[in-house]
Amino acid sequence: DIKEEKPEVLEAAAQEYYAKLLEQPSSVAEFFSIPGRKNVKLEASSVRFLPLYGHDSKRTLLVLNDPQQKDTVLAIYLHNSWWTIEDLVKTADLYREGLIQVQTFGEKIVLFVLNYIIFGMQERSLSWDAIFMPHSEKEHAKLFWRSGEAAAFYTVKAKGSLCDEHSSQCYQLPV
Repeated sequence: DIKEEKPEVLEAAAQEYYAKLLEQPSSVAEFFSIPGRKNVKLEASSVRFLPLYGHDSKRTLLVLNDPQQKDTVLAIYLHNSWWTIEDLVKTADLYREGLIQVQTFGEKIVLFVLNYIIFGMQERSLSWDAIFMPHSEKEHAKLFWRSGEAAAFYTVKAKGSLCDEHSSQCYQLPV
């Protein structure tokens, strides 16, 4: 489970860590161990900030990219350490089961991982025309928890909200 913290505190720690990576000589390398993979070197060229809520988001998350596949996110930096994608979608709460409304910042991070990283980057077919956009800050969503893991999500789009940022089309009914 992601420990609850103010988003500003998490972002400040990520910015500080990133600044440290920028100044770090390549001879003093740190590595992050990912089960089933070799160790990944932690350096400024392998990390980047992704917007939590889409392109105009003021909230960002520091992510570690696979050095061989730059579009693959391996981990997210939270609470002064790297968390694998697999660990971020797990819970120790035995009562967290079924559909649960996203309310906390930690749940919004889990939604981001499912929505943008797992489905949007890893599972989406390259032949699909549309890319899966990050969940908007103002949209309502629920996470589906099963056997200790967030397995799915759904989003409620309000009537009249824009379909995407590239057109002026709006949803005619809530979806």
